[in-house]
Amino acid sequence: MKEYKLIRDSKRLGNLNGIGFESGFDWKFKLKSHQVMGIYVDKQLVGLISFSHLQGFTKVSLIEVAKLYRRQRYGAILLALVM
Repeated sequence: MKEYKLIRDSKRLGNLNGIGFESGFDWKFKLKSHQVMGIYVDKQLVGLISFSHLQGFTKVSLIEVAKLYRRQRYGAILLALVM
């Protein structure tokens, strides 16, 4: 089952390397100035997107999908949800 949630608590963004996020992006830093949305499959975080809505347009800052879930359209789903 897929779930989509806005993440407001930086504790949820700890130890992402341990669950397949390899980019090294500082997702906690993005919470200070952007909204962060996660996609979960069976309660496992599989993708994140950082974005902000500014003066009639949406700016996407970061997007990442965990290694085991790449090429399964989760990045596209996150983009579609934000847009």
